[in-house]
Amino acid sequence: NRDVYTDGYPASLSGDQTVGTMLNRDVYMNGRSGQYTILYDGDGILLVSLTSVKTVKRREKGRIDIKLELSTDFNNGLFVTIAKTNPADPIRNIRVIPTEALEQYDIFP
Repeated sequence: NRDVYTDGYPASLSGDQTVGTMLNRDVYMNGRSGQYTILYDGDGILLVSLTSVKTVKRREKGRIDIKLELSTDFNNGLFVTIAKTNPADPIRNIRVIPTEALEQYDIFP
């Protein structure tokens, strides 16, 4: 059982609970491989997985930089999991932005 905000993000997780979502699945190779930055608000542990995530280049509170190489492999894509979240400041507002577009994102979020 978990508490959920109206925006869909979990307000809390108990014990070994996690919650995740597929953010990219590209079986037809229409997406773009490259450097991506995952930004999020709140406090907790955010994990990235699947075969398209080749490298986690940087990890700090509120930000994860990854190298994504899209493919048609069986487990391709980008899956993001909230492994832990602080009920006083839960993880929310997860955004995946091409790193080359961060400057524009800062001006026009």
